[in-house]
Amino acid sequence: MFWKANRKKQVMEATHIECPSCETVTAVQAWNKLAVGTYGDDTPDVRKAALNKQNSFPFQCPTCFKGYSAHRLEFVKPEGKHTHLAANVTQTNVN
Repeated sequence: MFWKANRKKQVMEATHIECPSCETVTAVQAWNKLAVGTYGDDTPDVRKAALNKQNSFPFQCPTCFKGYSAHRLEFVKPEGKHTHLAANVTQTNVN
């Protein structure tokens, strides 16, 4: 339960998303704007959709236009540090 609550907090506080394909860091609003423009006003927020792995709604990268389910995206904190929250992704530090 702790991990789920921590993930929710990190995702909801994220302001940017790093595309898994082109690795461009773009504002969450750009991802949401593209989805709303494509699918209409009933489009869920990318951060809320990322919390539910059952949700397979396609979100497109504003740079390369490849589509991903929200839970597969990498959310970035405001400090600029990458927080990899995608499924099956581990973060390692190389010194």
